[in-house]
Amino acid sequence: MKKITGLLLLICLAANNAFSEVVVESTSCGDDMFRSSVDLYFELTDSNKIFSHIDSLAKEQGYDSASDLQLDPQVKRLYESLKRPEAEANQLKKSWLARSYRPPENIIYTPQIGPKNNAHFLEWAKGPKSELSFCTVYLQIYGQIQNQDVQDVKKALEGFANPPFISVSFDSRGGSVDAGIEIGRIIRKHYGDTSISNHYFSDIRRKFLEADKQGNIKQASKYAKLYKNLRKELGITKYDPSRKSRCFSACALAYAGGIARHSGLGDLGVHQHFFTDSYINELSVEEGIANLKKATKLIEGYFDDLDINQDFLQLALSTNADDMHILTMREHRLLLPHVVIEYGNIIPIKKKEHMKTFYQVFSSGLSEASTQFGNNGDLRQILDSVYLEMLKNKEAYRWANFQDYPIRNGKYYQSLSY
Repeated sequence: MKKITGLLLLICLAANNAFSEVVVESTSCGDDMFRSSVDLYFELTDSNKIFSHIDSLAKEQGYDSASDLQLDPQVKRLYESLKRPEAEANQLKKSWLARSYRPPENIIYTPQIGPKNNAHFLEWAKGPKSELSFCTVYLQIYGQIQNQDVQDVKKALEGFANPPFISVSFDSRGGSVDAGIEIGRIIRKHYGDTSISNHYFSDIRRKFLEADKQGNIKQASKYAKLYKNLRKELGITKYDPSRKSRCFSACALAYAGGIARHSGLGDLGVHQHFFTDSYINELSVEEGIANLKKATKLIEGYFDDLDINQDFLQLALSTNADDMHILTMREHRLLLPHVVIEYGNIIPIKKKEHMKTFYQVFSSGLSEASTQFGNNGDLRQILDSVYLEMLKNKEAYRWANFQDYPIRNGKYYQSLSY
């Protein structure tokens, strides 16, 4: 008999030409006052609009207005000094962007070679390379969960100065247990939320029809092939806009890794894990039984590490491998809560606290910079000074940028009675 050194487990699907795709839907590095100040300096000539924007940012975080955060009066005077006629503001922007600037040695930039000019600084300040950038990467995973998907997810999270948060939506009938567990661990490590959605699949069809209508044969062929492969992998015989998305078997393992989970209008399904016939044929009876037991232990260990209810596994083990148990909303609520209790109770409170700290640090830093450099100081000098002050409160800045909507949404669904 051939000796098996590892476990390659396929759940639900055993297609020879498996198809899957990991899509980076978008990346958000926050909408905060530091980046907004850089933008608004050029985009607005009316300082009152700037304060309206600050108020809206504060209200989004649950404060009545920015005044609740004790913004320093000197901040208003600084912004008022920036108010200029539109023509003068545009000329200033043009000259300011072209100006070369060498930051002080005590300013820490990523990458190590700092921005060469002000235009580069603007791009850097709002991007993932800044030491103060705490981004959220939105991913969509489709088709059969495979080991390559793990590598694609890891690649999507590279290139950031700080580990990004993550939000993942699924539409998958299953795949590799190993890959599902590994993706789930990555999601939990990055404080990620999970959902079941087929938005991208619908978007592919829309893009195909648009390209075809425009006569763009190359683009139409690209989307047609992608659409065909996904339809085959997801078992769709015809297009149905009301079709429910699915997250079955190995996909459910990855989905369980979220600190907040929302099945939406999709189906979450589980059943017994199993080996493909071709894999079993290479084993003796004893080897097959031993390896299947190892697979069960592997899942149990994953659930223990992430504090996932073992009853969720027992529900899967009680469902035959050739069947699928679709969780009711009540089962989801009891066995796989929409919010992991520790994260749901701690993060929202700390976010609100850190938001207040962040606004106060930004306000005081801007005020001090204004006093130090005067109203006619170079904008880069002022922002560099604020940047240094904010670096001292990096942890507060990190959680101030955390998108807690999935937690709030999960708490709502957890509170419903079924």
